[in-house]
Amino acid sequence: MRASGIILILLALPLPALARQGPGDSASHPATISGLQTGDILSVEQHGEGRAFDWVRGGLALIPVYDHYAFYDITIRLSGKNYLVRYETQTGYYPAAWKPGNPIQVRPGHGRLYLLRYDGVEVPASIVHESSVRH
Repeated sequence: MRASGIILILLALPLPALARQGPGDSASHPATISGLQTGDILSVEQHGEGRAFDWVRGGLALIPVYDHYAFYDITIRLSGKNYLVRYETQTGYYPAAWKPGNPIQVRPGHGRLYLLRYDGVEVPASIVHESSVRH
């Protein structure tokens, strides 16, 4: 019994060394995340009520029932295009630095923009709409 416990401990020792650090881990900083570009935040629209997940009949009208998970629609200008992205949060947290007129570090992905927070964590935001900038 005692020998099997020691064997398990010895087998578990190399596991932290093999763990892969993701883009949001403490070892990742803005300088080490590849593909980052600087965009400008044009507008932010908060949807504090969340999404309508059901509809109930109230007399003659249908009334939406919301999930109360806040989300934000953010318009970002990046590389000659405007992107409307949706940042979703279950806690309602929204970084204070993400205000209209401020620059933001982003990394384009497949149907998403990954927004870089102040602490170096990349946060996914789904692209809702993309349009070219007209001068």
